[in-house]
Amino acid sequence: KKAIKKGIIAFAIIFGIIIAMAVYALIRQMLSQAGNATISINGPSQADSGKLLTYEIEYKNENRISIKNAVLKINYPENFKPENNAEFKTDSLTSGSFNIGTIKGKSQGKVVLNGKAYSPKGALIYLRANLSYNPSGYSSQFQANNQLGINVVSAPIILEVLAPQNVSSGDAVDYQINYKNDGAEAINNLVIKTEYPDQ
Repeated sequence: KKAIKKGIIAFAIIFGIIIAMAVYALIRQMLSQAGNATISINGPSQADSGKLLTYEIEYKNENRISIKNAVLKINYPENFKPENNAEFKTDSLTSGSFNIGTIKGKSQGKVVLNGKAYSPKGALIYLRANLSYNPSGYSSQFQANNQLGINVVSAPIILEVLAPQNVSSGDAVDYQINYKNDGAEAINNLVIKTEYPDQ
C-alpha cells in the first residue's frame, strides 16, 4: 500500500509539472503572438530643403486577436515641420501622434504625414515611428518601432556668382552675386559671406 501511495504521489507530481510546463509554453506563445504587430515608413529617402514631402506610415496587426489603445507616435528633428493635419496631434516641437484606437486581427491601415525639411545640403535627418498598443485581454503594453533616414540633397537658397574670366594685374574687377529663394517659405536674416585672397 505504501508503494502504491508513493507511486500515486510521484505520478501526481510529474503530471503537475507537465501541466505547468504546458501552461507556461502556452502563455509564452500567446504573448509572442500578442506582440506581433509591425509598422513601416514609406516615402522619399532624399529631399530638397523646403519642398513638401509625403510619407505613409503603415501599421499591420498580424495577430488573430484585435489590439486596442493603439497610438502611433512620430519623432522628427526640429528642422522638420509637419503640415497641418486634423488627425495628427502635435505633442512637442519634435514629436506628434496619431490616435489609431482599435486594430482588428489580421488587418492593416495607414496614415499620411506631410511636412518640409529645412536643413543644409548634405544633412541627414530621421523620422522615427513608434506604435504602442494593448492586445485584447492583456494589460501589458506592447510596442513596434521603425525609422527612415532622409538625406537633404539641396538647399532652398541658390547662389550664382558672375565675374570676368580674364583680368590684368591692377584692373578693377566687379563681381555680381545673384541669390534666389527656391523654397516655399520666406527666409529671414540672410547673410552672404564672401572669401577672397589678400592680393
